Amino acid sequence: MIQENEVREQIARVRAGALSIAGLRSWLNARGLNMHLDSSLAAQQLVGMIGLLLAEHLLGDRTDEDVLDMLRRMAETVEISVDFLPLGVERVNLRPASTSTSPVLSRRREPAIA
Repeated sequence: MIQENEVREQIARVRAGALSIAGLRSWLNARGLNMHLDSSLAAQQLVGMIGLLLAEHLLGDRTDEDVLDMLRRMAETVEISVDFLPLGVERVNLRPASTSTSPVLSRRREPAIA
């Protein structure tokens, strides 16, 4: 099993220079095997995107700078799903995890059209 936050921590390590791109590839290869059996969909999708990025890098289609930029974007992107908000709640504030540098996001709830 691999947790999304573990992946984000490894991204932060690469961005900080504490882990190489090749080190991230090795970590994902070791930890990502069979993750489809017991990891969350969000973790699977994040690892899948990183895997494709690292494959493009390995083939020479992406530079180290490209990889670092894309990893930064992945670290700053969080996918959420809200089916409904309780009555009286007009917005949800999201705060980044300690491994992320993304800003706090707010979204105002639009009134439903009858």
